[in-house]
Amino acid sequence: MGKLCTHELIACELAAKFYLEIGRVRIARTYIEDARYCYICWGATAKVLHLEKHYSQLLGRIFSEVGTIAAQSTLKSTTDSPKLDLMTVMKAAQMLSEEIVLEKLLKKLMQTIIENAGAQRGYLILERQGQLFIEAAGSVDLEDISVLKSIPIDNKVVMLGLPTTIINYVARTKENVVLNDAKKEEKFNRDRYLINSAKTHPVTSILCTPLIHQGKFLGVVYLENNLAMGAFSLERLDILQLLCSQAAISLENAQLYAEKEEYSQTLEQRVADRTAQLEKANQELHRLASLDGLTQIANRRRFDEYLTLEWKRSLREKQPLSLILFDVDYFKRYNDCYGHQAGDECLKQIAKESSNAVKRSIDLLARYGGEEFAVILSNTNTEGATVVAQEIRDRVRQLKIPHQQSQVKDYITLSLGISTIIPDLNSSPEILIASADTALYEAKKQGRDRIISNQ
Repeated sequence: MGKLCTHELIACELAAKFYLEIGRVRIARTYIEDARYCYICWGATAKVLHLEKHYSQLLGRIFSEVGTIAAQSTLKSTTDSPKLDLMTVMKAAQMLSEEIVLEKLLKKLMQTIIENAGAQRGYLILERQGQLFIEAAGSVDLEDISVLKSIPIDNKVVMLGLPTTIINYVARTKENVVLNDAKKEEKFNRDRYLINSAKTHPVTSILCTPLIHQGKFLGVVYLENNLAMGAFSLERLDILQLLCSQAAISLENAQLYAEKEEYSQTLEQRVADRTAQLEKANQELHRLASLDGLTQIANRRRFDEYLTLEWKRSLREKQPLSLILFDVDYFKRYNDCYGHQAGDECLKQIAKESSNAVKRSIDLLARYGGEEFAVILSNTNTEGATVVAQEIRDRVRQLKIPHQQSQVKDYITLSLGISTIIPDLNSSPEILIASADTALYEAKKQGRDRIISNQ
């Protein structure tokens, strides 16, 4: 389900209230669940808590299945799987690239950044002739983004709720500032805004990043989230910087459009150049959307796409297509014993060694889910797939990653299942996956740390 705009979210909530008042509980439950889910995606935690408190009779089913927003936050802290919807970021970037009117762009830009960064509020500050001006401000609690008509940055902006020390530092050094708990940061603890806010509503998480395009400093994006410490992860910063790079291009395009009379002879070429740069950035976002955030190999979505393509090609050429599924023996015990961080490092090392074993560019190694991996081998029979599987197994065994809780060895081992099919009209990719999965579980059944093929 994609993210809804503010008016649609409010409409869902009001519809739930209306149907609840007239006794149509089932319809009311549908609307309030939609509103709650989209507020979670938007990062509006306070609004989610409000819904859970006032509509607990409708959200009882949600609580029994996934828990309250607080429980979900606890769950989120125990896993490192990426939570950002990269496809949504790509669509947002495309939306920004299509806007050329400066005022509309500022509104869309602030809304997009706040939503995708998980911020409560944010400010867009642009440089002009060596001076910084606040151009736009937004908050998840407001229905609209405010375009502030170039308010200059000075000591008076403390009243607006901005730490000038941090903003000027980012503008001067062109470096990111990410604070997980602002009140404990000695570097900026003398800022007037942070001192004043500590008395009423202490500032928790801050992200301040420069807007730079082709080495030119354009301004600063300032974001806050005071509901949780460490709200702005490195992953969010990476995605935000990609988004800001496109925003910087769009801002220049919009400014060029506003000055089109003066630059009428060169505008078309400059816009074309920036459009090409936007396309390049969109391609990078597409690449990120196909990667597993932890292991940096292909993710499940890319696996499904590639398997479909290779199945069609093998069907036309009547060539064998092999699939290897493998996972880590007793991985849950490994996590329980050594911790999730060690588990993540273990998966990274396995992905790296497996990539070295899968040598052909036409083959694909993907993280299938959790500790399970998959290898698609084009034009490969069972014997060839077995060679690749054996090399993956041997490389991982040579890592000698300690595993005291394993019942196989005292180090990490793998169980691998192989299936090979020459596609025809009576078979399908799902049959190939099911066959490889059966072989994998047969390997586990026979004692793990082994390779089983299922032709």
